[in-house]
Amino acid sequence: MARILLPVLLLAFLPGAALFPNPDNDLFSGQDRPVPDGEFVRSVLPAHRVRLEYLVREFEENDAFRRRQTYTAFAEYAFLDYLSAFARVPYTRLDSTGEGSRTHLDTVSLGMRLGGELAWDLYPAAGLEIGFATGNQDRGIGHKRLGYFEPRAGLMWLPGPIYLGLTGRYNTQSNVSFQETEEERFDRTWFFEAQAGLVLNDLDLF
Repeated sequence: MARILLPVLLLAFLPGAALFPNPDNDLFSGQDRPVPDGEFVRSVLPAHRVRLEYLVREFEENDAFRRRQTYTAFAEYAFLDYLSAFARVPYTRLDSTGEGSRTHLDTVSLGMRLGGELAWDLYPAAGLEIGFATGNQDRGIGHKRLGYFEPRAGLMWLPGPIYLGLTGRYNTQSNVSFQETEEERFDRTWFFEAQAGLVLNDLDLF
């Protein structure tokens, strides 16, 4: 049975540095107002992007302390103002009490995004991300056989300095045969996210 998760992201303010930085090949070129590049935009709208991410999580499991560190390289290229392709390459280190350190390539993914301004200050978007079985479940990092498919859709409303965004994603595991077995069942999860923000056009502190 699919599980429904409802994380809600509420960002009260976005500084000017978080806006689209590429005026030459910009999804919103020709506009005289900035478009936020917050979590919503990074999730669904096309653009040229390159970034490195670091995520650390610490937790206790069966009286053992665990620390999970993931380093991710991300690159996205916009072929057109409304179409882009991206790649995500994560590498994970897992430290556990009494077990030492384990490292491995995590779930590598490729995807595409489609989106842009429609009318009435609305920005619809859709996309698909495919995760590959590049991990190693024996080390607790990713999986050798199971990847995933994740279609997504979103809508942003940007009438002025305030914007609202909604996204929905459906994530399902899969294998090379695209078939479940009695020994290998797929996890399926819905994600719904909401975001609100304030875009600062010009900020002069001096």
